[in-house]
Amino acid sequence: MMNKFRGPDDDNFNIVSAKIAEIFEKAQTLEHRTPDERTCMISLSTKYEEGKDRNPKRVSGTCEWFLKHPMFRKWRREGTGVLLWVTAGPGCGKSVLCKALLDEGLVAPDEPTVRTFSTCYFFFKDDDPDRCSGADALRAILHQLFTQRPALLTHAMLDFENHGERFRDMFGILWNILMKATADPDAGLAVCVLDALNGCEGPTREALIEKLAGFYLAQHKRKPNLKFLVTSRPYADIKAAFCYVVDDLPSINLEGDKESASIGKEIDLVIEYEIPRITRDRSLNKETQEFLVKHLKSMDNRTYL
Repeated sequence: MMNKFRGPDDDNFNIVSAKIAEIFEKAQTLEHRTPDERTCMISLSTKYEEGKDRNPKRVSGTCEWFLKHPMFRKWRREGTGVLLWVTAGPGCGKSVLCKALLDEGLVAPDEPTVRTFSTCYFFFKDDDPDRCSGADALRAILHQLFTQRPALLTHAMLDFENHGERFRDMFGILWNILMKATADPDAGLAVCVLDALNGCEGPTREALIEKLAGFYLAQHKRKPNLKFLVTSRPYADIKAAFCYVVDDLPSINLEGDKESASIGKEIDLVIEYEIPRITRDRSLNKETQEFLVKHLKSMDNRTYL
């Protein structure tokens, strides 16, 4: 299964060779980290993988409405979208959608010229003390960014030296580090997914929204080096906090929107998939399964839950 290339000017050869060089450079940087740099990375580490992986994989055929949505396609195109806010009520599949976007590489820039990019994420959960603050989210994003782009850790070291491990809870400092690191010419493009913003505790949620909205105002007419996709429930206080800073924030609202019909069709797919699966060990015959599928499909205003 060896790949063959026409020569060093072959576009595919350039992509592969650049990735190999990137892996080699990353390995060298990691190998030569100082004890302070390693301690800094440990202080930034969180259980962000668990937050994502606790959500199930999407059923085949679902989330298609979102992938085809013009607002998402515009956000994904490199050089256009800086921030996209997606709102929906509980049980509409926001977290499953975010997991699919990340696991399947669907937030990668839809632009062949972009070869250097990082993907970072955080899934808020209001009943988990490690996943409910803006500082928790920024630590996770920085840890992922510095793991994928090890040389950028230098932008955190001065603050780490000044404040020690206490800096891990300093929201303003963590945000400034993110701004400095992603502005580095060697950073490439960083794509960040923040799921369930409504699960972020009140004070830091307001601070995070203010930073996100201000960043959008400052960057939305420029070629971005950092992009955010944020999901939340359509709470009035979250909308008010965004609108206080920016009036025309790009958003996709599923409440009463035409997309709700598309979601309904995708929920039918989940019903058809889940009923045979969950009844397999319960000795329910095919007739009963078909009855359950028909009954669930007939219900109005149904959600994934």
